[in-house]
Amino acid sequence: MLGSLSAPLRWHPEASGAWVDYRGDAVIKTALGFASRRVLEQTAWVQRQTPEVQSRFPKIRCLEWGPQSASAVLQNVYMEPLSDQIVQEACSAEVAAKIQSEIMEWVACVMHRTASPPWVSSLEHLLKQTEARLINIPPFYCSLLHHLIWSREVRINGTKCFGLLRCLELFSDGREAIDQHAPTHFCLVHGDLHTGNMLAGHEAFYLIDPRGSFGDAHDHFDICYDYGKILHDIYCGYSLIKAGFCRMHWEGLDCEYDLGSSAAVHAYRYLYFNLLDMGRENNEIFDPRLWPRAHVFAGLLMAGAIPYHLRFYDRVVGMAASAVVCLNRSMDMSEVRSTSYTELSTCY
Repeated sequence: MLGSLSAPLRWHPEASGAWVDYRGDAVIKTALGFASRRVLEQTAWVQRQTPEVQSRFPKIRCLEWGPQSASAVLQNVYMEPLSDQIVQEACSAEVAAKIQSEIMEWVACVMHRTASPPWVSSLEHLLKQTEARLINIPPFYCSLLHHLIWSREVRINGTKCFGLLRCLELFSDGREAIDQHAPTHFCLVHGDLHTGNMLAGHEAFYLIDPRGSFGDAHDHFDICYDYGKILHDIYCGYSLIKAGFCRMHWEGLDCEYDLGSSAAVHAYRYLYFNLLDMGRENNEIFDPRLWPRAHVFAGLLMAGAIPYHLRFYDRVVGMAASAVVCLNRSMDMSEVRSTSYTELSTCY
């Protein structure tokens, strides 16, 4: 399979399981083993969407697969991910917010309007998925990560918090109360909607790396999954942590967690409050009634992503700390029907 590619592949420095090779006007994304299944699912997902949806994804030129690998040959749109532009300070917070607004408006108007009946209890599904991923992380990997996952109480930046698995227990017990904040809305979702998967430039944008199907080949899922994905980035700091901005200090098992005060950090905070402003002005984009539920999803999605980044020790500890902070804040947020705009702040 790999022998059919004429140019050498290189490991994508930010990826957890794919190689990317840029060859002229084509981009070749290759994955091995279990990760190859996602390449196949992503490609199939794009190909079965409407022309309007497909127009915002790079064109798929061909797909190659074998017993242990898969490669998708995509159109090179010559655009950088929004996350890279922010981290490299290639665009201002205001420009990044304009791009985010355009993308979220398109997603809301084109993808999220394709409603369908719920086929699963989405919060219960996500809680079980996150728990299964966390409990399978080897306990000997890192004592601090083990502490953040398994301890009933942890201390982050001097504040007592529930550990990750304890958070899952509490949210499972309070699931019905969280679901009552707003009706569950199932629709076509991207499934990995964050700034690293938003390509922008020259007054245009593309989306990449959709999740693919959910469950038994379902394209539709809870709208809060997409909101949770963007929030786990702009609220929890996913792209900033991946880019190495996270600074962790600990004494014993007490953690100090900080992402600093750079222009990139400021830009992500700006994106967060820009998204909330969009929801306040147009509830079809981000209905304020969904804020508490979407923030719960954000923490769960951050925690559930940890096993896919175990090659990066500092990264996974930062992700775990951020997930703890997000989920503990979400408990307070979920106790009220409507959360005040001024009460919200990012996890960093």
